[in-house]
Amino acid sequence: MDSQKSKVQGKLRKGVFFPAAGALVIFIGLVAAFPDKAYEVLTGLLYKMGGSCGWAIELLIFFVFVGGLILACTKYGNIRIGGDNAKPHYSMWSWITMSICGAIGTGIIFWALGEPIYQYMGPASSAGVEPGSEAAATWAVSQTMFHWSFEQFAFYSVPAIVLGLLLYNFKKHVSYDPVADLAIGRHNRGLGNVFHFIIVFGMCAGVACSMGVGLMQIGSGIEYLSGLTSGRGLWLILAAIVTFIFVLSCVSGIEKGLKRMSSFTSYAFIFLLVAILILGPTAFILNMSTESLGAMLSEMPKRTMITNAMFPGDNWASDWWLQYVGSFIVYGPIIGVFLARIAYGRTVRQFILVNTFVSGGFCAVWCGIFGSMAVYLQSTGTFDVWAAVQESGMASTVYQLLDSLPFGKILIVVFIVTVCTSFCTIADPASSALANITVKGSSIEDEPPKKIKMLYGIFMGALAYALIASGGQDSVKSIWIIVGVPMTVIILALCISTIKSLAYLQKKKEANDPNIDFEDMLRVSGEKEEKE
Repeated sequence: MDSQKSKVQGKLRKGVFFPAAGALVIFIGLVAAFPDKAYEVLTGLLYKMGGSCGWAIELLIFFVFVGGLILACTKYGNIRIGGDNAKPHYSMWSWITMSICGAIGTGIIFWALGEPIYQYMGPASSAGVEPGSEAAATWAVSQTMFHWSFEQFAFYSVPAIVLGLLLYNFKKHVSYDPVADLAIGRHNRGLGNVFHFIIVFGMCAGVACSMGVGLMQIGSGIEYLSGLTSGRGLWLILAAIVTFIFVLSCVSGIEKGLKRMSSFTSYAFIFLLVAILILGPTAFILNMSTESLGAMLSEMPKRTMITNAMFPGDNWASDWWLQYVGSFIVYGPIIGVFLARIAYGRTVRQFILVNTFVSGGFCAVWCGIFGSMAVYLQSTGTFDVWAAVQESGMASTVYQLLDSLPFGKILIVVFIVTVCTSFCTIADPASSALANITVKGSSIEDEPPKKIKMLYGIFMGALAYALIASGGQDSVKSIWIIVGVPMTVIILALCISTIKSLAYLQKKKEANDPNIDFEDMLRVSGEKEEKE
């Protein structure tokens, strides 16, 4: 029996990987072959789905955020991932840096400077502010802070609680099969396979899209500094280098790879924050950031649920907030596996509060400082950021913004390096987590096979290059909301399973019963549902 089990362990779940990979290659191939038509079709789908389903998605993220706060304040918050006697594997610093860097990617680095200008000059109609006005400036910075802070990280952490409990408390393999079983109250391999298919498809496309943006950012920076033309040739070289770095980190394991890279990236983040604060308009940045933080906190429910219902011609919600929420949904199931994996020994309360407020708070500060600087340059006439965006694009404008400061060239070099390592810190856990869930019999204590992690890393790197080389990058951005809508089923299953598992463990704890068994939890859960 053991020999048969050992033969199965470590084998790729071909019924999940190949259908998802094949569908993804076909999808990206069509986008590459017909970029204009793909953009038209996918953008049309985005706006239709945003108009019809946007309200439900916005309510979902709000209730997940509020539900997480409630859980953290109740007795369930005392339940410890790994059991009552579990001791954390990682120090608080290592845990926080890996949690932040493993969930940020390249988006916040780029859009903390870029988004405020778009929001400043083109706010949502329902915001009721004039483009380019004083009120629009506060709206722009506060909305950017909101998009990249607390609700995003709550959406990554709250549904992931059950993954940590299943992996460590119930000793289950790394798989979404137990989540499917627990959500519907009985064994159902078919639903688990559907979950895995959607996750692999969505996550590979999402990472490829993020990597594509990162490659263009790095390419624009090199072009700005050296004069080399940023195009397919440079992107290919950069894709090979970045893929090599994050695959090397991934196969090195968390201790030797991700832990060190996350720590380095965190120091780079801090350096850039301090440099911008000191070298930029310090007083204005502090004042604008404080005012914007107050505006964001006082209006969180309102900002979560912007639909522009009275402005049917304004697609702001679909172009901005709904696409962000869609990316949270797509990334959530895989980032959840990673966050759960490094959370051994932490209580549910610590897991929610650290991931939501420490990670989210860091991102809010980052957006406040960078966004305030961008608004200052535009509003004072020091640098016409909006004109530069229209003329040369946001990627190039970011480097012009940095170069307007003292020691600008040094800041640009650090910025480029940070973009690279920041992407690696999300691609590394993504590759590892995807390998985990598509490998048979994978235990949380074991690193998945290196060859499978390499397979995912190379696959995503190749997809990223194919996207930007074909000009299909803008089309695939719509995948966030298009894939995000069906993936909400997985998020709901995670939330239901989190509640059931916490209730079961709390009942066992109150009865001083150390016998924790997944099959028993399924039985108890099924009996409760039948009574109801």
